[in-house]
Amino acid sequence: MESPASEALSQALPGYEQVMILVGVLVFALFIQAIARKVTATSTAGRMRLLPPLLLPLIVIVLTVALAAVKEPWGLSGDRADEWRPAWLLFWLVVLVVRFVDGVAGLAYARRKKPFPLPWLLRRAAITVIYVVAAFAVLKYVLDVDITPFVATSAILTMVIGLALQGVLGNLLAGFSLNLVRTVEVGELVRVGDHEGIVVRTNWRETILRTRDKDFVHVPNSLLASQKIVNYSKPSKAHRHTLEVGASYSDAPGDVIEALMEAAKDAESVRPTPPPAAYVSAFLDFGINYKLFYTTESYWSRVRVEGEVARLVWYKFKRRGIEIPFPMSDQLLNDFMAVVNTQRRLPPVDDEVERMAELLAGSAFLVRPVATEDGEPARLLDDAAVRKLARECRFIRYTAGETLCRQGNPGETAYVVVGGAIDGSIEYREGDTTQRQTFEAQPGSLFGEMSLLTGMPRTATGRISQETELLEIPKDAFAALLAAHENVTAEIAELVATRNRENREFLEKIPSLPAEDVTAGCDAGLIQSRLRRLAAWGRRLLG
Repeated sequence: MESPASEALSQALPGYEQVMILVGVLVFALFIQAIARKVTATSTAGRMRLLPPLLLPLIVIVLTVALAAVKEPWGLSGDRADEWRPAWLLFWLVVLVVRFVDGVAGLAYARRKKPFPLPWLLRRAAITVIYVVAAFAVLKYVLDVDITPFVATSAILTMVIGLALQGVLGNLLAGFSLNLVRTVEVGELVRVGDHEGIVVRTNWRETILRTRDKDFVHVPNSLLASQKIVNYSKPSKAHRHTLEVGASYSDAPGDVIEALMEAAKDAESVRPTPPPAAYVSAFLDFGINYKLFYTTESYWSRVRVEGEVARLVWYKFKRRGIEIPFPMSDQLLNDFMAVVNTQRRLPPVDDEVERMAELLAGSAFLVRPVATEDGEPARLLDDAAVRKLARECRFIRYTAGETLCRQGNPGETAYVVVGGAIDGSIEYREGDTTQRQTFEAQPGSLFGEMSLLTGMPRTATGRISQETELLEIPKDAFAALLAAHENVTAEIAELVATRNRENREFLEKIPSLPAEDVTAGCDAGLIQSRLRRLAAWGRRLLG
């Protein structure tokens, strides 16, 4: 014997043939919606993406009304149909309104480039609840069906399902809570237990991470909710890195810290703010330990970033003669450092001096603008003087990404490019705008000589584009050269002043170059006075 609710429901609902027709209408509407989704999937217009969700209820409503207008053979007319058809149409009208409101709200937040207030999973669940409530309301108030048995049956069924599917429901509820508080979102870098990766998808059951090895880790939401989660993308993607490195006791901490900070600043991925910082962290048996702190937004690529900074540190240390110690006995350490310090003070070997002299002779350093009769460059100094200068120079190595000098900074050294290249750039004013002129210093080129000769700030920024070897001409070596050959100061001054007068119009456009420095750099008398002061300083150095 049927219950009153079941009897009322069977009397109100359509017959078998009519149900099949309505199912056909629904399937047709779903097919059209699927086609519309594919067509609009690649569309950049937000309003086009709003159309597919609305097609399903619209097609169902239109076809139901159209078929009801045909009395036969569809069987969608008559007294019984007049009872359920308003309920059917009302339910789909509710679906249409809900989908329209949901789509418009999502489109509005997308245009403002803001995330929707409700997470996707919770949003879908809320819409499903609205559909269920609407269905019960239609049954009760339109078809006059007693829904109490359904509610009671639903409660019992829910309890049975809950006991049978505790794990599934645990994942579902955990997914709701994670989405509600936005603990993790798609695209964020997180660590869950032993797993670290980028969140590629979240659903009602699990959260999927893609690791650095391109593996996919499926983490159940219930496990995710009970684990400690480290989110590297919130509140920002900025992350501080730490590099620990040791240096010998014979190296001044100030020099070591300066080298560490320069290495961090030269690394492309390191953020300028907050600026890098380095500190002494410990005094160990075999050396002093330092910690370098710097910030990047590339924590996902931290192996590459930290390796880049470590690589730059090696080159900075090598050029400064800073030794990275390794554990050894005190006596062995003292003997080793004594040898190292002695080697640092030794002059270059003869073969190296000859190579330096050859490079200096082949460069544009101290060359007259007029060649000799045999076509060779006319040098201001003889071979013996060039060789003497070479003994005070040194070879230094730079690696890709390092900055050799910056425009506007003081400089007292010049360089001959031995191997590799220097990417140079000059910023200058052109009317109200700032322009940039670039050039490349190839092997054999001279770089930075104007600051050495005139005392002007660097007129260009030099960055190392590849593994590069340079011959450095320091200020004290040049001063010693002038002390021994002061007779050439007048000719050097005239050569430099002539060159600067030819380029004066361009030099005046460089904002980092003071006008008085440009004027002094074009005056042979002022340049000669500087060179004579350098010569006097060189004589004091020579004793």
